Amino acid sequence: MQEITKQEFLEKFGSRFSGNDINGYVLESVYISVADINNLTNGIIENLNQLSAMCNLDAHDNDDWIELHNCLLANILGDGENYQGSYEEYSGSGDYNWYLDFGSIEIPHKKGFIYSGVRFYQGD
Repeated sequence: MQEITKQEFLEKFGSRFSGNDINGYVLESVYISVADINNLTNGIIENLNQLSAMCNLDAHDNDDWIELHNCLLANILGDGENYQGSYEEYSGSGDYNWYLDFGSIEIPHKKGFIYSGVRFYQGD
């Protein structure tokens, strides 16, 4: 996957975000149906009961939780396998200026869930 710049990111995905350079950008809510859960999470989650159980865990730093968000973002903002989480590297230094944060998961009913709050922002 070839890295893109912050500007290229906004040209490609900006219509799905609201905000500005100063306050950052927030992705509009994405609805994911029960039928799509298994596919979009690469088999990590097969149904809403598993998702609900994972969301109720205190240890959101575990590998499965991180992998779940990586799969969701890869399907929402990438090619299904990869997405770029940081942008605008400083002259090959490995330090970046713009970042994507994971969103939140809401399960309003038994037909699917809402993924929202993905933030694209400028770091310090």
